[in-house]
Amino acid sequence: MKKISFFSYNNLTYSTTFGYFSSNVTPNFQWAPNQNLLVFQNDEVLKMIDTNSIMQQHRIATRIIDFSWLPDVKGFLTSSKAGRSVNSDILLTKFILKNNHYLNKQPFYTIKVIENDYFYGTSQFKWSNDQKWIAFQLVPTASLSADSNTLAVISDDGRSFYKIDEMLNYENWFKWAPSFNSVAFIQGTSRFSFKKT
Repeated sequence: MKKISFFSYNNLTYSTTFGYFSSNVTPNFQWAPNQNLLVFQNDEVLKMIDTNSIMQQHRIATRIIDFSWLPDVKGFLTSSKAGRSVNSDILLTKFILKNNHYLNKQPFYTIKVIENDYFYGTSQFKWSNDQKWIAFQLVPTASLSADSNTLAVISDDGRSFYKIDEMLNYENWFKWAPSFNSVAFIQGTSRFSFKKT
């Protein structure tokens, strides 16, 4: 059983607090870059905690496979399956925050999964330098994910989508250049890999 916990230290009073929030969390939990908001996955349920009301969990959505904060920190981009079948489509959805709690759900893009794809979901999402492109992995079922994942990119308006190449299931093996729109990745399948840009 995995748990997510919170620790705070007050430099003025030297007091500490420690608390457990939820069990069965995934390794993907993310602080907002400019706010005291923590978003995490409890199994397939996406939840959020505001440190102003630290013991209150806000349920965002269910059946979520992965997520990332949007670059403007106004919400999240998530991935989920349209159904329980392996061959059901993958839905990319934006959830826009209002007043840190209310969420406006906006369908973003549907990735069609054909019979021989076996894509279960996605990795986290990474934006290009100008925030106009998003890179991520399409991840197949567990038995295949160790050997073959697909790097994909999509424009931030959802109009252009491309499958780039196959790579292993390591999210730190693809990165955007810091100052221009070029993504580098390590290509390969079946435990063999090659660096590409």
